[in-house]
Amino acid sequence: APLLMIPVIMLVGAAAGTLTGRAEGWAEQSQGGGVREMFVQAGKLAIDIGTAGQIRRSKMDELAAWLSLATLSLTALTSLFALVFVFAQPGCDTSATPPDWTNPVDSGAAITAIGAMAAAVGALLLRRWMVALVGLIICPVAVLFVLASTCAFY
Repeated sequence: APLLMIPVIMLVGAAAGTLTGRAEGWAEQSQGGGVREMFVQAGKLAIDIGTAGQIRRSKMDELAAWLSLATLSLTALTSLFALVFVFAQPGCDTSATPPDWTNPVDSGAAITAIGAMAAAVGALLLRRWMVALVGLIICPVAVLFVLASTCAFY
């Protein structure tokens, strides 16, 4: 059960870090204004203008597509593991124990949820909003269902 809390803790930590960073103005503080930085940015701008931004866009689109596929695949796998695990659990009112084969299934759900959420954060950074939303909502909910089916909240 402690391993299953990792995706939930990651989501809460990311939300708290984002809110703290915005409140403290970390993004504005980290911007450098040196002469060297201006020349580097001018060089990048010249390359973008010369290639009409095609090189950077194609690589970013390729990375975004890969992260989107990884997020959706791992989210589907997490949901599948969670469903298999939940349906195999006995009710909380019985004294029966779950089958032994469910031990690796709940670990698989936790591990794939962590991977899906990490890929979803990458997709979020690349502005694939819906894919990130799917990964960042479904995975923690699936892990919470796994925890609830173990009677962890009773």
